[in-house]
Amino acid sequence: MPYIALTPDTSIRPLADAALRHLDVDPSPAWEVAHMSSAVALVREGLGFSLLPASCASVFNIERCHVVPIKQPARRSIGLLETGPVSRSPSMSAFMAFLHERLLASR
Repeated sequence: MPYIALTPDTSIRPLADAALRHLDVDPSPAWEVAHMSSAVALVREGLGFSLLPASCASVFNIERCHVVPIKQPARRSIGLLETGPVSRSPSMSAFMAFLHERLLASR
């Protein structure tokens, strides 16, 4: 089946491509779309398959779609966006220290 991918600038695309490579499937898409709803619509019409977050099943109309969970855990980088250049408040500094500790502990 053709692969329906989100565009390369989305946060989902690298995860989906990595999952396909892990399964020894070529991640070259037949279709590239900018929105998850577009990918679901193309799948619903039988034009291919897509790898999307599990939450899509509860958000979009997935009639005529077969949902198959992938057991490979996905890792995603996150960041903290703050205004700058300003000094961090004591509460922000405490939050950053807490967050750093929790992230290190979860590794």
